[in-house]
Amino acid sequence: NDAAEIDHQEGDTAERAAQVVIGASVVAFDRTKEDEEKFLESLRKGQLPPDSLLTATRDVELILEGIKYKLRTTRTSESDFIVSVAGRGKKEDDDDDDDGIVTNVRRLADEGYLIDIGGKSHVAYLTSRPDAASGMRLNVSGSTVAFSPDYDPTSLRTDVAGKLVKRLLPDGSHARKGEPYGEIEVMKMFMPLRVEEAGVVNWHVNEGAALAAGDLIATLELDNPENVQTAVVFEGELAVGGLGGGGFDEGGPKRRPHLALREAVESLRSGMAGYAMSEDMLTSAMEMLHVAVTDPSLPVFEINEQLSVLSGRIDGGLFEELSGMISDFNERSAKQESGAGVPLRFPAEKVTESLAVRAESIEDPSERSAFVALTSPLRDSAEPYTKSRAAGVPGSERVLRVFLDVLREWISYERWFAGGGGG
Repeated sequence: NDAAEIDHQEGDTAERAAQVVIGASVVAFDRTKEDEEKFLESLRKGQLPPDSLLTATRDVELILEGIKYKLRTTRTSESDFIVSVAGRGKKEDDDDDDDGIVTNVRRLADEGYLIDIGGKSHVAYLTSRPDAASGMRLNVSGSTVAFSPDYDPTSLRTDVAGKLVKRLLPDGSHARKGEPYGEIEVMKMFMPLRVEEAGVVNWHVNEGAALAAGDLIATLELDNPENVQTAVVFEGELAVGGLGGGGFDEGGPKRRPHLALREAVESLRSGMAGYAMSEDMLTSAMEMLHVAVTDPSLPVFEINEQLSVLSGRIDGGLFEELSGMISDFNERSAKQESGAGVPLRFPAEKVTESLAVRAESIEDPSERSAFVALTSPLRDSAEPYTKSRAAGVPGSERVLRVFLDVLREWISYERWFAGGGGG
């Protein structure tokens, strides 16, 4: 029974942590998109927008079931974020969030959010936008998650939009707990505004002011601030899948080299594009890149990936010939694994030669053009490996081209901010 109770509590903790991470991811995603639009709108108007609109790190506070989570979200790519507990085990100037939760956020056609955490997908819908008066509500996989507003009786706000029609108490006067201090007009109806604790009212707006939901109307100097209960600040670890900011464990399960290469390149591209990349993340990406490009099977995986989509679309004999090259290499590699010696090199040039011979054999110009276009991705995947001559590094030419593409892309953007204009 005790073990079952512990499992139940751990399950509740993990579910609550996942809900908090989802909420923080939605808030961070929306804020980044809104600020990006503000940045672009300023440029359209010929104004110089502040750099803060493009910050990659944002602090998010959420209250769930009486617990306040002070979180830090770090944007590492167009749709990837790291959510961590702000300040936990870090110095104030330390932006390394590699111990956080990695999330990927994408918008759905129906205005929902598809959020991936540790390989598990969650669908969330924002049913009430976050504000100081009413908090935020999400529908996560069919369940409603209500994040409470921060209980701060010293800030007197309205939870609806309207117009302040009357101050019921003068500025600097004392109000009893629950006493009305003002009157607001909402859709031609008059509603009282009440204080939640006893104290002195200090007005911030005048009568007749238009108010939006969450606007600060007045502040309250509490008679007994020590009696006000506030949310307990969370100081533990977020127990949910997806931990780690992309760390690469060379001793862990072996990743297919073409997928490792793709992940490392995307991480480097994001860093060069201006997204957050800590020193640990850079080291991890470079280690992953090194393992991928030195793997003798890298060209096999990349070529086979393009070849598999051509099954039934190209001549059967050609398909079997190319597939045979891959099978033969895999068999020879398996035999060599138990012994020593120089790693085998996949003959990528034979792939490009077979494609060229087949194209030359097609007499009809239109059919030949169609064949060349159809097999272009396969040819492009094999071509870099025909020029890789570095011993033990079959992906040398492949990664060199990636680096050059990344640098060219970076230069094309940076030259606009280096005093050289568009010339």
